[in-house]
Amino acid sequence: MIRSRVKQSVLESARIFWVPVPLKKPFRIATMVAHQAPCVFLQLRWTDGLESWGEAAPLHSINGETGRTCFAALQDLAEWLVNQEAQPCLALLGRLMPFQHAAVSAFEMAVQDYLSQAAGLPLWRFLGPGDPDKALRTDQTISILPPPQAAEEAARIVHEGFTIIKVKLGDGVRADLARLEAIRIAVGEEVTLRVDANQAYDAIEGETLLRGLEPFGIEFIEQPVAKTDLAGMKALNDLGLVPVMADESCFSVLDGLALRGCCWGVNVKLSKSRGLAGGLAIAQLGYPSMVGGMIETRLGTTAAAHLARAHPSFQYFDLDSSLGHGADWVIGGISVRDGVVHLPDSPGLGASLDSGFLSHVAGSQVVEVRGG
Repeated sequence: MIRSRVKQSVLESARIFWVPVPLKKPFRIATMVAHQAPCVFLQLRWTDGLESWGEAAPLHSINGETGRTCFAALQDLAEWLVNQEAQPCLALLGRLMPFQHAAVSAFEMAVQDYLSQAAGLPLWRFLGPGDPDKALRTDQTISILPPPQAAEEAARIVHEGFTIIKVKLGDGVRADLARLEAIRIAVGEEVTLRVDANQAYDAIEGETLLRGLEPFGIEFIEQPVAKTDLAGMKALNDLGLVPVMADESCFSVLDGLALRGCCWGVNVKLSKSRGLAGGLAIAQLGYPSMVGGMIETRLGTTAAAHLARAHPSFQYFDLDSSLGHGADWVIGGISVRDGVVHLPDSPGLGASLDSGFLSHVAGSQVVEVRGG
């Protein structure tokens, strides 16, 4: 019955929204300082009356995409896929636009939202089988800040109930270590600290950094070297000082295979893996894996949380991106209480956008593509 319904339903129309989402405070990673998140949303309408949603998270320093490129790519994808049934849409998305990871992930998310709604299952169980009792305890991130401000931010995060803090590195080894020392003093020994260098160092500087991190009890370090420097990553991981997790080096299963022996774990992000299916494929390689994000609203982060629950390889969670946003137009979706992410139990993604959200946003763009 469900299978027949899904097979017969056709994509009727698509609306694409390019929306600048304000941030509560500037966010700095590496040499980039962001004041707003250039989020791109996708709303699909199907001939059986269901609506589904997706979100692209372009971050040029990681996936090479921008709000403008995602907005244009989603228009093209919609023109190609409108009038298609849902399953053929997924098959085509596996071949279209090989370098537009974020845009394809938004479309794939929306189609998976539709399919899981049609099946009457929460998205994680549709992807599943997953674990309904799995606790998604997320970190909260501190960007590159002077040590006193970083320590103050860390104390606030712990006061809000978080037990894991992720710290951005990359403004020099000495500055990084001073930031970590201030944070560790501020939060004590019980709080878990993990760090992310976003490709800031070479292997020689990376070794100095890892040796300096030893007193602070760091859980793992993400991407200390350039994404193409697999030899450097392997050298740092082989030191056995701090486990090394690949992020920018791992977009796909092929990347994951190439990383064998070079790292301890991988960070999976929907806007790198081209969507949920790509993220699951990486998880099946068996690395200790984290589900992370870029600059998603609660819509995109909800999809990432469904992915996190769907496979046992996902043991670490970085699902805090929407906490830094200065506006929230999402209906439903995840909630975060005492550092734990709670998923909706309704069919599908369980999240959508308020129909009137555009009236609150200046500088947004909207386009609609309809079938004939």
